Amino acid sequence: MREFTGKAPDGSMQGREIFRNVTNGQVAAPAEGWNGEPPYPTGDLPNCRHISMRYRENFDQIRWNQ
Repeated sequence: MREFTGKAPDGSMQGREIFRNVTNGQVAAPAEGWNGEPPYPTGDLPNCRHISMRYRENFDQIRWNQ
């Protein structure tokens, strides 16, 4: 994510590229920015699971192109 660090003398917003662990709020700012590797574990879920039977039953009825 991009963390707001203040404003420049010309009034433009300044920030830095950081990784935030979503489970505990810990912030890490690698020197390479987003091009670097995030510290592990990040707390992000690797995928989204839908366990609802209603979702599974109606999956074929989703209109993806609308």
